[in-house]
Amino acid sequence: MHPLIGADLGHLPLRGWTSVAGRLLVLAAFALHQRRTARPLLELSLFTRRGFPAALVTSTAFSEEEAAMIITVRAAIYSSRPTKPELHAGPLLARRR
Repeated sequence: MHPLIGADLGHLPLRGWTSVAGRLLVLAAFALHQRRTARPLLELSLFTRRGFPAALVTSTAFSEEEAAMIITVRAAIYSSRPTKPELHAGPLLARRR
């Protein structure tokens, strides 16, 4: 996922495109395997109904947004912390009374 997040797509290195292409190939192989097996892990007939793909895309978008928000807030909190080493360790160095 880092090649898509941490880089400009216009200047994406070859390893980034290779990573994306490899993931798409694995996804296609999984779909073909699921179609041919007797008891699939993912019922592909669900995608023929109109509501399921829309719900899947919506829930994925909300999950990605939440993950991005958590990363952003965490980075903002850590960048505003004091630079004293004993404060970085926080509760790990605190004595119990």
